[in-house]
Amino acid sequence: MTDINQDARAGNGARIFIDQTLGALATLALIIMMGHVVANIFFRSVWRSPLPQTFELVGHWYLPLIALTGFVWAELRGSHIQTDLVYNLLPKRFKKDLDILGAMIALTVSAAFCWHTGIEAADMAAKKTTAMASDLIIWPVGLVVPVAFAALVLLYLRKLLRIVKTPESGEKIWVFRAILAVVLAGLALAIFTAQTKLAIAVWCNVLLLTLLFLRVQVAFALSLSGLLGLWLIRPRAVVTELEHAPYEAISSWSLSVIPMFVFMGLLLWKSGLTAKIYEVASAWLKWLPGGLAVSTTVAGTGLAAVSGSTLGTTYALSRIGIPEMLKSGYDRRIAVGSVMVAGLPGQLIPPSTLLVIYSGIAEVPIGPQLMAGILPGLMISAVFVLAIIALGLFAPKMVDTSGTATESLTFGQKLRHLASIWPIPVLIGVVIGGMYGGILTATEAGAAGALGALLLTLWRKKSEAWEAITSAALETVAVTGAIFLLLIGAEILTDLLSLSAVTRGFTNWVATAEMERITLLLLIFAAYLVMGMFMEPLPIMILTVPLLLPALQQVGVSPLWFGVFVVLVAELAMLTPPVGILSFIVHGIVSDPEVNMGQDISLRDIFTAVAWFMPIAALGGLILILVPELATWLPSTM
Repeated sequence: MTDINQDARAGNGARIFIDQTLGALATLALIIMMGHVVANIFFRSVWRSPLPQTFELVGHWYLPLIALTGFVWAELRGSHIQTDLVYNLLPKRFKKDLDILGAMIALTVSAAFCWHTGIEAADMAAKKTTAMASDLIIWPVGLVVPVAFAALVLLYLRKLLRIVKTPESGEKIWVFRAILAVVLAGLALAIFTAQTKLAIAVWCNVLLLTLLFLRVQVAFALSLSGLLGLWLIRPRAVVTELEHAPYEAISSWSLSVIPMFVFMGLLLWKSGLTAKIYEVASAWLKWLPGGLAVSTTVAGTGLAAVSGSTLGTTYALSRIGIPEMLKSGYDRRIAVGSVMVAGLPGQLIPPSTLLVIYSGIAEVPIGPQLMAGILPGLMISAVFVLAIIALGLFAPKMVDTSGTATESLTFGQKLRHLASIWPIPVLIGVVIGGMYGGILTATEAGAAGALGALLLTLWRKKSEAWEAITSAALETVAVTGAIFLLLIGAEILTDLLSLSAVTRGFTNWVATAEMERITLLLLIFAAYLVMGMFMEPLPIMILTVPLLLPALQQVGVSPLWFGVFVVLVAELAMLTPPVGILSFIVHGIVSDPEVNMGQDISLRDIFTAVAWFMPIAALGGLILILVPELATWLPSTM
């Protein structure tokens, strides 16, 4: 027993050492990137002499190194994106086979990338490759690409061996294996016997959806399906994708905004400043009918403007807002529902990771795309506020506040509450104002916001600042790695859709069907809501945007507007059961007695709350369709 305890302590010590080392390296990398970008802003603005090769260094050195490290760190933390719907419904004895399948696919695809990026890296080193239109040497970064995939190969091999060694339990496992084998064999037969490029692409997309439901990580499901289709249509394209897709997907100045925005949001959250937003909203708005629920919605909008994380916003508001509303006599479903929808503007109002990813997929400018989300985000928030006020007026028992007698604050006290969050409007002004005025690019605005959040964390957390910063840095690296690995797969799938003429065929079908703009958008809206019942936002976007965007442009839909639309509807996917990741997250939070205040809040109550608030969210989507200027007006004035 003593030996076991000593081994456990040694293992924990090694884990702590690894975490601390990686935390220090991640923090250093992010600070160097942030500092370089901010220094460039300073020199450009003050001396009219920007630092040389800033764009190239950020796009070809800093971002790739952060993303490549993130590939590995995301796997170590279990942060890679996957769909758990079918997996969670299966008995435990069946899950082992799906885990083996997922690990084998991830291992195989990672090994293919490792081999071919190794060949490309050797070629880059031999040619002493530099960045385009620059003499900046970038071939050393190319050498890191196969190293990152080699690390993934080792991790997935270890994972596979660990799963295989797990003892099996239960009977009739062979029935499940037989069904799984028949499904995969049937798909393989359909793909390999398809006679046209279109049929191959369609069946590869069916394979993709099947792999997603079998819990294969989204990035590798995309890559495998895309590579298989390309191999059948144009075999030489597979080698090109394996060699070039990874580095091309992660070396981008425009997408370097992602780690900056994520780092800023996490720093503000860990500094404790975001929790103050709810207090301020409550101090000013509690007097309204349904005032606490209104305060929750407004606080969610405020948090969205500094964090860009729906999950982070919901988590923070759940622990603060739900107990307050329950103590004040609110119906438990209203308390839960108002918290869940409060985070919906999170990916519409900058900083928004989903809008940045959409910009990369749709190849539209990031700055205008981020601006396009501001007014729709505020509109969605306003729709929920008005609905809650109406509920307070016509169904006061649902928001009964007679249970607690709270003192009304004086105007001076309210002002002091407002003054306590002065850094928030300052950061919003820097980020949004800088982009809107054309003073800062999206990446520069993100770096400036991250620097402000870093200084605020040092000021507010003091002795605990380093722990908060390194924790935020590690999470940022993991999130960045998961996103960029997924973008590699998305790029491969997009090339398959383009090469197979699926996109052109769908565009022609829309043109010949002669559907009006509103009719087509309503059909897409309904289809997205159905998809949202089974898939998460990122897979929905990656699967549909390359297919739909060319067709929508045929009927006069602005790509900037569609970006806002698709992100809004994809966000609803986080609410709708049976996937509804937010529903399960909130259910876990309200299981805490300190949150539920002694009330039993079941999963059924949460789904009921979603059903009550979903029509209001759908109304917001309808307003966006009928008034497209909500998304297009602000970018047009930049």
